[in-house]
Amino acid sequence: MWMGGYLMTQTSPITRRAEIQLIGFQEEFCKYQGVSLDGRGQPTHQRLISLVRGGIFSAKSYGGALKMVFYIRRWPGAPGIVLAPSYPMMERATLPTIRAVLTSAGLDEGEFWTYNDKRREFEFWNGAVAWLASSEDPERLRGPTVAWWWIDEVLGDSPEQQGLPLLQRKSTAAFINLMGRLRKPGYPLQGWITTSPSGRRHYLHAFFVPKEYERLTGESIELSSGDEFRSYEAWTKDNPFGGQQMHETMMAIYGGEDNEIAQEQLYGRFVLRQGLVLGNFRPNWHIRPLPDEKPDLIVAGVDFGYDPHPFAILVEGYDKERKRRTIREEFSGKFLSHEQMGRKAKELMARHGIAWFFCDSADPQAIAYLRSVGIPALRANKLKGDITDVNTGLGACKAALTSQIDLDGVAEPGLIIDPSCRRFVQQLEDYTTEDVRPKNHDFDLIDSWRYAEMGLLRVTRASSYRKIPLRIE
Repeated sequence: MWMGGYLMTQTSPITRRAEIQLIGFQEEFCKYQGVSLDGRGQPTHQRLISLVRGGIFSAKSYGGALKMVFYIRRWPGAPGIVLAPSYPMMERATLPTIRAVLTSAGLDEGEFWTYNDKRREFEFWNGAVAWLASSEDPERLRGPTVAWWWIDEVLGDSPEQQGLPLLQRKSTAAFINLMGRLRKPGYPLQGWITTSPSGRRHYLHAFFVPKEYERLTGESIELSSGDEFRSYEAWTKDNPFGGQQMHETMMAIYGGEDNEIAQEQLYGRFVLRQGLVLGNFRPNWHIRPLPDEKPDLIVAGVDFGYDPHPFAILVEGYDKERKRRTIREEFSGKFLSHEQMGRKAKELMARHGIAWFFCDSADPQAIAYLRSVGIPALRANKLKGDITDVNTGLGACKAALTSQIDLDGVAEPGLIIDPSCRRFVQQLEDYTTEDVRPKNHDFDLIDSWRYAEMGLLRVTRASSYRKIPLRIE
């Protein structure tokens, strides 16, 4: 049991006590058990799955090993698995951490535990065991029945894996296999993960923030009603052994807390992929139902694409009084003829009252066709430059994402994205610098937005919305 800051064993022969200092997330993470007991005082089979998203030097792995000690001390004889991404990582990081925690807890090797290197197995004084394994081969995890497991760093997804549906990815398969291993009768079934965040479409997000994940991607996983998922953040600066110094050093390198890499590496938060160009996109802030008021002006950006890349239209509204933008509807389609493009543009124009279509200048014949069937199509301004320059396409997009308005003393986003625009949201999350961008990735809706934003600049700077000449430049 716990007495102040000391770990006291409940079973003989341990009689001395060892001081354990819990930091930040470790207090609740290690102590919370989520155990329900039946009428005989035995734990029910509800599964408790905990996630610690940790920054660098945040003692997340140390916390994972501490929780293992807590569990096996409370539940003698409990079998479990410790999983690392590879055996070399297990040998270099996870195994030394376990040994250090056991020593800190006053559990000396030989007296209270042994480790068999060939079998990669810990045996503890009270009959509990821990098998060490790698997540490189998820099929090998189908065998054992355990009461607990600990994943120290999740298996990341390669660019090819990222393009697969969630349930077809190797990392998801490993996690689901592990969930199925938690079935040992007579024990509380628990799993915990200590890792750095791995992007919003990683399987962790689907399990721990399922509603947001489904809203962003359209994918979902059916979770058992008997399972409890809990999430913790491990902050670098909470580590009393140099954490604050490390935090200040890295903050100077990252350039402040608003940097997405700083949010991930120092605070352990789910952030967008590193290298993201539009890193100020915040789903909980920008994605919401559209206001009831109709905008003063509605335009569309059009990217024609070349097979097999999609033809795309993004519809954007502008409220002149509030200076608020709204992303209202998206469309993407492959292998479309000019006639099909024209029909879709007419449909959207009738539904939204689109005043202007700002089109990719790469296909003047398509622009000419749209004009011939009554679509007010203009050649888009594709000016490129520094993203801090609001007179360029990406600069205008970033400024729209950053903008904020005041409505009766309440801060509101200056850009609202309708929840139906899922593909646009996905591209916002994936729009990274070219050095880390997946190959053959489509950003047709981002391009359409750039054209729409540049068109809005052009229109709103005119003395009248209707004074823009309708011509192909």
